[in-house]
Amino acid sequence: MRIIGFGILIIQLALLAAAAPAEILDEIRVLDVDVQLRVVSLAANSIQLIFSIANSGRETYQILDTPTSILSELPRFTAQVSWDAESAIKAKRFTTLRPRDNLMATYELYDYYDFSESGSGTYTLTLPPYIELLDSSGRAFLARFSDQPKQDIQVDNPRFSVAKQKAPTYTFTSNATAYAFRQCNGRELIITAAANQSTELGNFAVQSLQPPSPWSPLATRWFGAFDSFREREIRRTYTRLNNKFATYYTYDCTCPSTFDQFFVYAYVYTDRTDIFVCPWFFNRPGIGVTSRAAILLHEATHIEVSTEDYVYTRLLCLMLAWWSPGRAYMNASSYQYYAEDLVQLRFGSMIYGVLDMGRRVIVNWLHALVAY
Repeated sequence: MRIIGFGILIIQLALLAAAAPAEILDEIRVLDVDVQLRVVSLAANSIQLIFSIANSGRETYQILDTPTSILSELPRFTAQVSWDAESAIKAKRFTTLRPRDNLMATYELYDYYDFSESGSGTYTLTLPPYIELLDSSGRAFLARFSDQPKQDIQVDNPRFSVAKQKAPTYTFTSNATAYAFRQCNGRELIITAAANQSTELGNFAVQSLQPPSPWSPLATRWFGAFDSFREREIRRTYTRLNNKFATYYTYDCTCPSTFDQFFVYAYVYTDRTDIFVCPWFFNRPGIGVTSRAAILLHEATHIEVSTEDYVYTRLLCLMLAWWSPGRAYMNASSYQYYAEDLVQLRFGSMIYGVLDMGRRVIVNWLHALVAY
């Protein structure tokens, strides 16, 4: 039996009722909503599924209109995505779900999943374990459904999905290393620089996790308490990224322009080696927090070890590490933030030291000037 994490049903909710503190809580809140998955048509060339979410409580929720929302204007978008959640929240892209409201959506599964690649058999459709909430002040925290619906389907002799056919690629050589691009139209050098920096991020992470290095406070921050199995898996994930940014991935710039309204940086399909970069990607800095390099690393973990997008944003990833380290080590953003902070710890202190030295020189010069 195979389990499909039905990405199109990742529900982002914003809570407008009682505020919750923006800190790590003792337990994950359970929402008063009923969610259901139901197959309404099962044929040789069609599998139709109905998803519904009903507000059975007394509070008003709002659905954040993300690329993976049930109300998304991108019905075929089911890839693993890196996006700017903070900008989406500021833009107030919400749909209100009041008490007793019920939202329904119908999906043709062949539009989302290429069953021909995995073959005939029994599949289990599931929802992600957590949903992201905001209180009335815009502070984020995690919650979950009271019940996690599942739906088994039997697929026999699946047809080929045309949604994943590839467009032509071309390559160019930089410093004797070949990079493959698709319709990037003059942005190749920007992506190349980001890819090189992604390699460095991954290498720093591997070095920090090599024995006999202890499990650091930074590792605890993003991946939770020490566990020998998870430590090996995290190190293995970073190791698998080694040198692949330059030679293994194709950087595709055919991201639809409509993705801008969803603040999408990049996305991938886990069964392909393409990294799709969107216009929003080029708005990010080359280095630093949520840099272009970090975004590419985030997406590469999806390809290499099938990481999930359980949660985004730093606060929610901190909560995930605290509550569920067993999921944190499979969360793409956790790998991104660990690598970002590791570089800051290694080089930021040196940079700040130089700045502080410069400040002291200026102060001493002023003192000398006054004395003169």
